[in-house]
Amino acid sequence: MKSEPARRRAALLLAGLLLAAPLPAAKPAPEPPKKTVEVRLMPLGDTPKLVMRYVNGIYTQMPYAPGEAPPGIVQIEDGKTPTAVPLDLNRPTTLPAGVKTDGKLSFVLPAEKGAPAQPWAACALPDRCTKALLLLHPSGRGDWLKPRIIVEDLSPARLGEPGLRLLNHTNLPLEAEVGPVKVALRPGASASVPAARLTGEYVTFRLHRVNDDGTRTPELDRTAPMPRERVDFYVIRPTAPRRGKHIAVCEFSEPLKPAEPAPAKKPAR
Repeated sequence: MKSEPARRRAALLLAGLLLAAPLPAAKPAPEPPKKTVEVRLMPLGDTPKLVMRYVNGIYTQMPYAPGEAPPGIVQIEDGKTPTAVPLDLNRPTTLPAGVKTDGKLSFVLPAEKGAPAQPWAACALPDRCTKALLLLHPSGRGDWLKPRIIVEDLSPARLGEPGLRLLNHTNLPLEAEVGPVKVALRPGASASVPAARLTGEYVTFRLHRVNDDGTRTPELDRTAPMPRERVDFYVIRPTAPRRGKHIAVCEFSEPLKPAEPAPAKKPAR
């Protein structure tokens, strides 16, 4: 039998061997999965003025100055997403197949003739957002190379009930008449008019600019089908004054119910 001191020495030796043994490598924490968001891009602005030059009996269009014209194509910086995304002025363009993101998006302008793409714009998306509209404005001096982005959350949980959504992206106080409902729109404000407050199969939408003396100048008057299962967006933006008009209205609709898949065709016998 081992004596007490021998047992203590053996225990200390065993403990030393255990401490000297390499510890198993810690597994890296898994990265949180990125959420998929359906993103729509909508550049707001006027088409730049076309300048022609007459040289030697031939009219030639002069190129636009840098930043004067809105970009025609952008791409998301993530290489796993589509690279060529054409944009239409004042019309929403849905990016194909949605975007996987950690809550931030960045865009670049594809360069020509093999030059590297240039960073263009970036924005952050709201938490729990599944569908977003990115309204792109040129900078205060009309420079499209430095746009500002306003994010509208189009998630079904945020859209609410059918009706009209008015977005005043001007610095002018406006007043809207949606059927019998009057809505005051401060500069930069938005408002919703539920379809439950309206009657009939069609709704009349009138827009007035509120002048400094309290008078109202009509800007828009149109009739559209009543939004029953959708939200009709009226995006009000500034424009170069034409025939007394200081604003322009861009419209699009967002369905509240997902589109039903087309029925499968029966095989021909």
